[in-house]
This record gives sequence, structure tokens and C-alpha cells, in this order.
Amino acid sequence: MSNQLLSEVIEYLLDATFAIDLNGKVIAWNSAIGEMTDTLKDDILGEGSYVYCKLFYEEHRPCLIELIGDENSKLISNYDFIHREGNKLYAEVFLPSFYNGKGAYLEITASPLLDGKGLRYGAIESIRDITERKKEEIQLKSSLNEKEVLLREIHHRVKNNLQIISSLLNLQEFYVKEDPIAVNVLKESKNRVLAMAMIHEMLYQSTNLSHINIPNYIMNLVSNLVYSYGYDSNFKTVLNVEEIMLNIETSIPVGLIIGELVSNSLRHAFPNKQEGKITLSLKYCNKGYNLVISDDGVGLPPKFDFRNIESTLGLKLVNSLVEQLDGSIELDKNHGTQFTIKFKEQRYKERI
Repeated sequence: MSNQLLSEVIEYLLDATFAIDLNGKVIAWNSAIGEMTDTLKDDILGEGSYVYCKLFYEEHRPCLIELIGDENSKLISNYDFIHREGNKLYAEVFLPSFYNGKGAYLEITASPLLDGKGLRYGAIESIRDITERKKEEIQLKSSLNEKEVLLREIHHRVKNNLQIISSLLNLQEFYVKEDPIAVNVLKESKNRVLAMAMIHEMLYQSTNLSHINIPNYIMNLVSNLVYSYGYDSNFKTVLNVEEIMLNIETSIPVGLIIGELVSNSLRHAFPNKQEGKITLSLKYCNKGYNLVISDDGVGLPPKFDFRNIESTLGLKLVNSLVEQLDGSIELDKNHGTQFTIKFKEQRYKERI
């Protein structure tokens, strides 16, 4: 393609566009780049020695178009973003001195110019002013960061409020310490509150504000429950939990279910805190999750029906939470006690 034809073709492009030959001399310059740089085509055609670069960078130096023939690592570092796709280069750069010191973000594309035989005889570069788009991106990012900070603070305050409730239950427990039934009721309530508080604490500390790292959560929850019921650190708990992240809609009911069933084992399965073992596993299976909680303790009475409305408040809560998860629950009493719960992650429910 002749230089004259090339000039005529790029003249119709909306993006600021110019071309150079293998010697670095300008061979085409359209009106859009003329307006951008306040430089007319007749004043720059045939110029070399990186004159065109000075219009942007205030110095005679190589720019993106030179990278078509020479991958200069020092030159690459001049750009905020640079990407090579085939024989084309894409880059972004911020020029603080552009537009009389107002500054501008530019998006640049550079490609080789090839003749009819496929031989390179120069290069062409298109430049687009993306300042407004970048400002909107920066503003959006700032807004998202503000919302993230606010959401993190909400989780922190919810956690603090739940811990205050837990402390109040502790005080109440002190005043009814002569009544074992009341003490157990308060302890169970406190453990439920702490199970929820731990989720908000983990969300506050995590970089992911929508999902909980379930293995860490379960490990801390079970450890706190064992301590809460007065077992020493030698009590055996076996946790087989896959690396699973669950949203808060699912994590809270799952945490409460685990809290209830592990608490039941700690309270009833090992009289006088005899030796025993609690095993908990959580695995992904068939587009859902299998939660199994078992103990090798004294077991449940043969006719015990955990679905019966006359069962304990804790098991009523478990049944209700399993239903909330659209799941199923089964009990195996052949060797100690084993509950198997199958459920799927709940979708976030929009609130008005």
C-alpha cells in the first residue's frame, strides 16, 4: 500500500492514528491525531528521531510502535498495562502533562504494516483517549471499596453484639448455677449465639465477604464446644472436612446444626466425661453436601424418634434448620449415634 493510500484510509478512522516506516519516519498522520496533539499532518510527515513521541511524552524516545520490531523491556515498563496478542500490541498509559497539565489516560494499539509479500515495511499506531472511562472505573472501585469497608464494619458490629448477648447469658448462668436444667438451657443458648458470632467474625477478617471457609469454621466451632462442656484438650475429635466455601445463607444453619448435634454428643454420649470420640465429615457429593456427625458413646434409646415433636428443643431446631436448607436427615443408632444430613447451598435471597 502506498503512503498516499494509507493516509487516505486512516483519515476516516475516529481514533488518533499514525504510521511510520522501518526508519522511524512518519508516513501517515490523520486529522484525529492532529487534533489530539495540535500538530498538522504537513508539519510532521517525513519527520523521524521520535519527534512524534515528544508530542506525548515531552522527550525524544521510543514508544509503543517501536516494540513491534523490538521487544525492549525498559520500554515495556513505561506502560501501566501492556498485552501482546499475535503481532499486535495493546497498552494503557497515563500522561500527567497531556492537555496542558490536565493529564490523560490513553489506550494504544500498535500493529505491523505488511506489504503484498507479507514483509514488514513499517508500523501503525492508534490512540484513544479513555480518560472519562478510567475516571468512572476509579470512582466505581472507590465506591466498591467504601461498601466493602461498610459491610466489614457491619459484620464486626453484629459479632460484637452477639458476644454481648453471650456475656449476658454467662451472667445469667452464674445466678442460676444451683439449677442444672437452667444452666444447660443457658449454655445451649450461649453456644448457639457463639456459632453465629464466629461466622460474622470470620467474614470480618476474611478478604471474601460473601463466603465462609468451612474447614476453619468447623475446627474452631468444635474446639469451642469441647471446651465449653468442660472436656480437656485430650478429648478426641476427628474432622474430615473438604476445602469448602459456603455463603452466609448456608453457613449459619449448617453451623447451628453442627453446634446442636456436637453439643448433644458432649452432654449425653459420654457419662462422667468418659473417653470417647466425635467424628465429623463434610464432603461435596452429587451437586450437594453430605454432613455426617457421629459419636461412639452410649447411644440413644431404641425407640427414640428424633423427628417427634416431643423431642428436645435442640433436635427440633436441627429438623427445622435441615428443612430450611431443603435437605434431609437420617439417624443411625447401630454403633453409637450417627446423623447424616444432605443439603445444597442456598441461593442468596434478595431482601427489600
